[in-house]
Amino acid sequence: MRKKLISDSVLQKRPFSVLIDESTSLGKNSCLIVYIRSCVGESSEPQTFMLDIIDLKDTTAAGILDALLECLNKHGLTDTVLAQFWLGLGTDGASVMLRKKGGLCVQLKEKYPNLIAWHCFNHRLELAVHGATKACTDIKHFKLFMEKLYSLYSMSPKNRRALQQCAAEVG
Repeated sequence: MRKKLISDSVLQKRPFSVLIDESTSLGKNSCLIVYIRSCVGESSEPQTFMLDIIDLKDTTAAGILDALLECLNKHGLTDTVLAQFWLGLGTDGASVMLRKKGGLCVQLKEKYPNLIAWHCFNHRLELAVHGATKACTDIKHFKLFMEKLYSLYSMSPKNRRALQQCAAEVG
């Protein structure tokens, strides 16, 4: 399916964006989740789909750059295609991604000058909500209450079933 989506975008000469997020796998290894956002088929609305999850051997900007470009090339996005149609890169706010000197975005812009890099709006919203909850003590108490409630019900299968039944009744 991914191959078909990529080949359709390349054949139709459609611009695309790449969204990446660094995470940790269950095995406690660093990995990079790669998404592609592009118009597909007859749709004029861009679609976002997951392209790949890459194990990172090196979490520096250079290591992430090599892994990302290798992933994109593996899926049929050659350097020529990237130079012509890659419009945007969305990342979290990590310094390895957005650092002004030597960050991933800076290194990619050197190679692909038309690329627009931005701090992902979802990550910005998460940071804003986190900052707002720190400032408001009432939310802290509610959050603590919800965490205690979760820990109580998540430890017991019987309590979890009871909570699911209550949630179903409430809708």
